[in-house]
Amino acid sequence: MVVATAVAVEHPYVNEPVIRSDGLGYHAWTRAILDGNLSFCEYPELEAVGATRRVRSTGRCPNKYAPGLAILRFPVMGPLNALNGGELRSAAEDHASEVLAIVAATVALVMTLMAAQWLRIRAWIANCAVLAVAFGTGLFHYATFDGSFTHVYSAAVVALLLALGVCLLVANDDEPDRVAASRVRDGALTFLLAAALVSIRVPSVLVLATLAVVAAVIVSRGRPALRPRFVAMCAGAAIAVAVVLAGLVAYNRLMRGVWSVSSYGGEDFLFGQLKQLDVLGGFHKGLVTWYPIVVVIVVAAVLARAWSGLALLVGLVVPLATLYGAWHAWDLGGGFGHRGFVELAPAFALVFALSLERLGGAVRVGVLVAGAVAVMMTLGLLAAYWNGEASFYGIDGGEWVRFTVGERSFPVVVWDWVTGR
Repeated sequence: MVVATAVAVEHPYVNEPVIRSDGLGYHAWTRAILDGNLSFCEYPELEAVGATRRVRSTGRCPNKYAPGLAILRFPVMGPLNALNGGELRSAAEDHASEVLAIVAATVALVMTLMAAQWLRIRAWIANCAVLAVAFGTGLFHYATFDGSFTHVYSAAVVALLLALGVCLLVANDDEPDRVAASRVRDGALTFLLAAALVSIRVPSVLVLATLAVVAAVIVSRGRPALRPRFVAMCAGAAIAVAVVLAGLVAYNRLMRGVWSVSSYGGEDFLFGQLKQLDVLGGFHKGLVTWYPIVVVIVVAAVLARAWSGLALLVGLVVPLATLYGAWHAWDLGGGFGHRGFVELAPAFALVFALSLERLGGAVRVGVLVAGAVAVMMTLGLLAAYWNGEASFYGIDGGEWVRFTVGERSFPVVVWDWVTGR
């Protein structure tokens, strides 16, 4: 949080205005809520960033980006937007966006640390794991440079869901009365979190499904006393998903004249295009190439025989990779690395912490050293992205080597900065 705050103050990059690109599309819903107008035809700047276009059959201009982020931030952004003279954004909203993104990242990290504590993972190990993932994935970037995008907020919600799941895992089976009394609370909390997650990004339905399967396995393997609480949580999540998707279908019917859950009119899946391997490991924007800490975490889980944690990560990554690989813009356009996986950062951090706790001696030290190297590689890419050397839309293999371990790697960049070269 301290580093992110310093970055927000100093701005060691050019990303003006703060609320821009996809972020402007998400934020535009704030104005729609205030005006009660769900069509965005009067804002040509939204068409310029690809957020909307007029539908000939209805004459309306739907916003293809989901309203969840604007709803989540409305208590802060609503009053600021109401005072900006009818514009979509203002300087005050830019500053608020920077603060809120840092708050979201803090929630993601703190809740991950709390979950690790409840699992009786030592504090220094949990902190090492969380810091490695914060700086070794896109979490730090999407809490600062691209803080107006949705990804850091999705990560915060996933961290809250994981923490709620760990509470279920460590619950006392010997107190059935307390379990029964917790059902309404668990169902309500899960409803709110699931609704927030899916209303921010619809593909997060796949994340919810994986978490539900993992929880079902845990309950079925000898925790029958927790079944009522688990059922309540699943019911809350299912109702939330149904409500959010029904709202999206109704909006698309009104705005576009079609029955569809997807608001991306004219954009679709290309089932003849199989880019899953590129999504996972391509130099252009692969998950493990831009965030090599993922490889270290998987290896650590194998060495620690943390098979449940490894299964969780596979269950979270594979469905999303399959989905993104078939999307017409499989790399999700501009962004630092493949931003579709940023919301999974808390899960990676928790599994990493659990694996490190189980490892010992030289093996743990080796994993920590490998993790530090992986973080340095990602920070090299981050520095290149921030100073404009790396394109927002991807890089090739030669550039990847140059920024991760070559002449423009992070240690070299830091040395040049310290020496004034």
